[in-house]
Amino acid sequence: MNGNSIRITHHFDDCRDKKDNFLLDLSVSGHADYLVTGDDDLLTLNPFYGIQIVSYRTFQDFLSAN
Repeated sequence: MNGNSIRITHHFDDCRDKKDNFLLDLSVSGHADYLVTGDDDLLTLNPFYGIQIVSYRTFQDFLSAN
């Protein structure tokens, strides 16, 4: 199995649910293009520092179209 480690370089406190901030930290530090979630507290932040925060359905539709 292969994997990458992500060095956390950013720390955010933007999410209404403070327990979700680590996902923002990981996404930005890891240079993610998308954060796929069903969490409304995260979805309301879309876009976030150039990262598209989308539902599974929206991401699935995007993949099907491309």
